Amino acid sequence: MENKGRFKLLIFVCLIILSGLVSVQCYLLNNTLQLNLTNYHSQVQASVLKLYNDSAFQKIQKRYFTNLTDVAEMVRAGKLDRIGFERFLSAKDKEVSQNLNSLLADRAREDELIKGVSYQTGYAAIKIKSQGRTIIDLNIPDQRSRLRKLAREGYQMIFLGQNNGTTDHTGDNTIATAYDNLIYLEVPAMPISILKQMVLVGSLSLLLLGAVVIVFFKVIRSAQRQRKITELREDLVNNITHELKTPLSSMAIAFKTLNLPVYAEDSVKQKELIQNLERQHRKLNTTVERVLESSVIREKLNTERVDIIALLHNYQKSTLSNNHELQVFAGSGSCDVIGSAGLIEAAIDNLVDNAQKYSAAGSLIQISGEKERDMFRIDVIDKGIGIDRVYQEYLFGKFFRVPQHYVHSVQGLGLGLYLSRQSVKSIGGDLRLTNSSPQGSIFSIYLAFA
Repeated sequence: MENKGRFKLLIFVCLIILSGLVSVQCYLLNNTLQLNLTNYHSQVQASVLKLYNDSAFQKIQKRYFTNLTDVAEMVRAGKLDRIGFERFLSAKDKEVSQNLNSLLADRAREDELIKGVSYQTGYAAIKIKSQGRTIIDLNIPDQRSRLRKLAREGYQMIFLGQNNGTTDHTGDNTIATAYDNLIYLEVPAMPISILKQMVLVGSLSLLLLGAVVIVFFKVIRSAQRQRKITELREDLVNNITHELKTPLSSMAIAFKTLNLPVYAEDSVKQKELIQNLERQHRKLNTTVERVLESSVIREKLNTERVDIIALLHNYQKSTLSNNHELQVFAGSGSCDVIGSAGLIEAAIDNLVDNAQKYSAAGSLIQISGEKERDMFRIDVIDKGIGIDRVYQEYLFGKFFRVPQHYVHSVQGLGLGLYLSRQSVKSIGGDLRLTNSSPQGSIFSIYLAFA
């Protein structure tokens, strides 16, 4: 439980760190984007302001203000009213914007920075006086919102500046004009140059996060593997202790019983006790051999021709079970396979032993043998509790035992299936779980024909 708690804490800490890194990366990427856009807008404004000293630009500006003075004269002469003045002014604003945009388009061939940039300009306020009398006092409060309105998708408006000035002339018949002229620039919202930079920065960030995720994954996998090793070690110690103490206790009891006077002259009782001692000794020896075999890498052994049909029939005759019914179906005749009679019998014996442990007393255990393509298949079929699909891929692992209370009620080292598969593989065959359900399991041994 302590190891499991530490493992969960490790996962939680890794997730917290990863979330923090993602948040920091997103924050830095957003700040980088905003900084790049601000720098881009500053560069565009600087490039556009250079045009103000251009003779073509000055010519457009001069014509613009001349038109304003001319239309003011028309208002003073009574040839144009306020509404007409506003219409005339709006038309002139559009004309000037078109002329300025044409100039920008020409200069964009020399300066890539202002490519796609366009002007939006207009008056926010105009006051015209003649002989000290105000003849036009025009305020357009929605001019800013109108100029900020995007004409193209994927662009944004930035404020270039505001011209405040007068065209006051001395004399009784002169016209004095005060104005507020607004200039906006429509620029790409995400220029290609910035997009390329952000793709590069974003890719590097993703690579960094990917590296961190891989490291965390490796750490968690390592911790998980270590936890499993610890659990397996604890289970192994507990199971070996039980497997060794049980026969030792039985042997101790048998030795004490032999020393009792009542058994001194009873040869039948003595023989039973001695047989029990021999049985417990074999059990101890088998347990020790299994532990030793599990630490040795089994190489491919020298094989021989084995009559598998005869072996299966002999196995049925030599195997007795008081708690289960054993049936063998192998047909008649003979069939030679490549292998070792001892190893094949040991593998079958282990499968039958497991079937007896994990199925109800009195249930049927079947062993069937038949040819399948270029192999001979031996099936050991029980009516036991089955094996959950989650654990099937780990079933033949060293020291693995299904972690369920009703399975751990049966003692063992978790070496039987591992050693059986290793034995079968060493003679060129294979051992698999071919079917499992709550109604029973089927283990199959595959042997090559001789």
